[in-house]
Amino acid sequence: MSNQLAHQRSIMNVINYIEGNVAEELHLNRLAEISTYSSFHFQRIFKELIGETPASYVKRIRLETAAHKLIYEPHHSITDISLDCGFSSLSYFTTSFKGHFHSTPKEWRTGAYLERFPREYNNSKKSKVFSR
Repeated sequence: MSNQLAHQRSIMNVINYIEGNVAEELHLNRLAEISTYSSFHFQRIFKELIGETPASYVKRIRLETAAHKLIYEPHHSITDISLDCGFSSLSYFTTSFKGHFHSTPKEWRTGAYLERFPREYNNSKKSKVFSR
């Protein structure tokens, strides 16, 4: 097996672990252990293959998960969502969320996501996929 393929498999194992454990503390040493590489080597390979550092990736996945939950889980409080997504405090979550999505979690929940991801409306009830 080539080194590139071995690296890809190791990093995919880490990505699967991160996505399955987003609420947990995800320390670099633990992620490197899962990859079977040293911390230094793991960071280098991860950045090379994914395009961002492991810490940046973890934070982005947590923010994207929270953004989804804010929309689709309105019965959960913003504080609960922030903790469920691995943030240690509401203030850090709010600051991080605003920096990434350019709106507060509350604004996002009440429709700010529509500005970032506008929906296309069509007079036809058929989807464009099925239109001829």
